[in-house]
Amino acid sequence: MKKGALNKIFHQIYKINLIFAFFLCFILLLYLLSFLTLHPKLGKTNSIIILDNNGHESIVLLNNKEGRYIELEKVSPYLPLALISIEDERFLSHKGIDLSRLIQSFFINLFSGDFKQGGSTLTQQLSKNLYFSSDKTILRKIKEAFMAMSIETHYDKNKIMEDYINSLYFGEDIIGIYNASNYYFNKDPQILTLKESATLAALINAPNYYSPKNNLEALTKRSELVLKKMLNMNFINEQEYIDALNEQPAYYYINKTSNNDGIKYYKDAIVDELRKLGLLQEKYLGKGLIVETTLNNKISQDLSYLLSLFQKEDSNIEASVVILKPFSNEVITLLGGFSYQRSPFNRAIYAKRQIGSTIKPLIYYLGLLNGMNPLSEFTSAKETFYIKNIGMYEPKNFNDVYANKKINMIEAVATSDNIYAVKTTLFLGSKTICDSIKLFDVECQALPSIALGTPEMSLLKLTSIYNTFASLGDYYKPSLIKKVTTQTDNKVIYTSSNSKTTLLDKDLTMILNQLLLAPFDPNINSYVTPTLKYYKVKDNYAAKSGSTYSDSYVIAYNPNVTIGVWVGTNDGSELKNSPLAKEIFYAIANYFSNLYQPLWYAPSKSLVVRKIEASSGELSNNGSPYYFLKKQDPYKT
Repeated sequence: MKKGALNKIFHQIYKINLIFAFFLCFILLLYLLSFLTLHPKLGKTNSIIILDNNGHESIVLLNNKEGRYIELEKVSPYLPLALISIEDERFLSHKGIDLSRLIQSFFINLFSGDFKQGGSTLTQQLSKNLYFSSDKTILRKIKEAFMAMSIETHYDKNKIMEDYINSLYFGEDIIGIYNASNYYFNKDPQILTLKESATLAALINAPNYYSPKNNLEALTKRSELVLKKMLNMNFINEQEYIDALNEQPAYYYINKTSNNDGIKYYKDAIVDELRKLGLLQEKYLGKGLIVETTLNNKISQDLSYLLSLFQKEDSNIEASVVILKPFSNEVITLLGGFSYQRSPFNRAIYAKRQIGSTIKPLIYYLGLLNGMNPLSEFTSAKETFYIKNIGMYEPKNFNDVYANKKINMIEAVATSDNIYAVKTTLFLGSKTICDSIKLFDVECQALPSIALGTPEMSLLKLTSIYNTFASLGDYYKPSLIKKVTTQTDNKVIYTSSNSKTTLLDKDLTMILNQLLLAPFDPNINSYVTPTLKYYKVKDNYAAKSGSTYSDSYVIAYNPNVTIGVWVGTNDGSELKNSPLAKEIFYAIANYFSNLYQPLWYAPSKSLVVRKIEASSGELSNNGSPYYFLKKQDPYKT
């Protein structure tokens, strides 16, 4: 051999040795750093148990999907052995990384210029599942190795295996061995057979490819490979191996996740609230969370079913519902759409829309605060207003229909007269109304069009404003969570405050509440029919409907419950089924009328009750009762 060729070979060997030496030093450095710096949290990692308002389990999450964390002793002993045999043969002896396997994969990848072989240990896979993305980058692999060695430094093999089996993805949107065992074999993990354990271990390598639905033959072959490896490693004996080969697993595909859409929308909202509270940090989530909520499971399930009855599959129309408990911050339930399966987007919380005429009760409250009363009059007629610094403004009534005479506030509320609302706004000043809306953390512009509901907000926010009316002027910021406790050490890390902020005068709010019976009032014979006359239920509800080009609302309340209903189009196109929100409200209100004893707001000593024929403003025994401040009583003799 020529000297030059020999030198070239020696040079290549030197380079390889240099790379190998550098690689060893790097691994040692990583191990030292992992021991000194990191202390990753294992435990009930990424497990969230959500309890309803009665303390019953409503839904259990694992890695933000429905699933239950399960202890290692509650799993068939075959499963860990099957995973070790196929995924990491030296799991019981290495310290987070398998050096010989890593070196082998390192050189294969180095000379191929690509990730041909992974070399990840079971602990590295756990590290990736808990802390990193699946991106195939050198940086991610380094971080993964670093974390794996840190995990091995601080936890024993049993604990690592326990978290590993709870972090695995088994396809079909399934996380964790508890869900996988129940989904595929309709049994708890504790009673998995050897063949079933080998099958689940085989599945995780490529869940979509090896899915028994898609490729049963490939899955069977790989499960047989798992069994062979288990035999070779003396995890099982020859007879067990033969028996397992002859077993034919029965697949059930039973999804035990909740079919209650209300709970699913609520679940997403809970996770979002936990995130905003900073409780999804590793230091908390690593211990697992028990979340006590305000959710009424039964009401949620019933209303979910009820709402589904109004769904039309081929329609562009969607709906959302919010139910609040007056005199508290409790969100009893919320439905973000007709069907979570069709659309998991939670419109009750995240969709911000113009609120239309549902703004008018707040305007009329401010009118009452500034000297108006239920009989205060403005002329309802088509008019053009000239606004300083704005110009011409020409609001219209629905269908361009007007009384063409003076109407009072009772009639204006009953018929949702736009001209009356605009004139009240001009009387008060749009800034006054805007400032009041801002008290509820809603942005708005001080323009005359505010009278027709141009501010945008979520249904939850809008319903919380009406819940302030229901709570006689006290505002409670809605909360879905009452208390959060860690699973591992039972430590309370968050408690909700049910504190209130008094924003409205109690007596004036009571007058407003009685005024908002007018949309149902059969005694009102005005220029148009009261907006909710044909949707009256047996109990009293203060209510206001509202609409925009693409939205329709009914918000209603009494001392028992506050109901918010929105119906609209997904794409902002014209809503052509405007009565649908009223129909949904009617069904929900009837449901609650059968659930609660009827309650209403008794007038305080500062108020007087007058039976009025609203259109004439005259006292009448056949009229409907409305409240007035005694000092403003127009009938006082």
